[in-house]
Amino acid sequence: MKLGERWLSLARMFNVMAGFTSKEDTLPSRFFIPLKKGPYMNKKVTKRKFKSAIMYYYGMMGWDKNGIPMKEKLAELGIEWVKSL
Repeated sequence: MKLGERWLSLARMFNVMAGFTSKEDTLPSRFFIPLKKGPYMNKKVTKRKFKSAIMYYYGMMGWDKNGIPMKEKLAELGIEWVKSL
């Protein structure tokens, strides 16, 4: 599990250093349109609920509200050196 956390946080830091922000953490617009048929007909993901889920995920990962891994989390994973690149 820690290996997976380390990998995700390293990948996130790479993206942050490449200029990506939390604005890129989104879904295609079709996900926010109600479905026309099937068991989830007329259901959709609201942008507010999606944003709430993203914030929850950031917290679980040990990232700040902008989706940047916190230095304490990087230290816990043994990759604090990435912050100084």
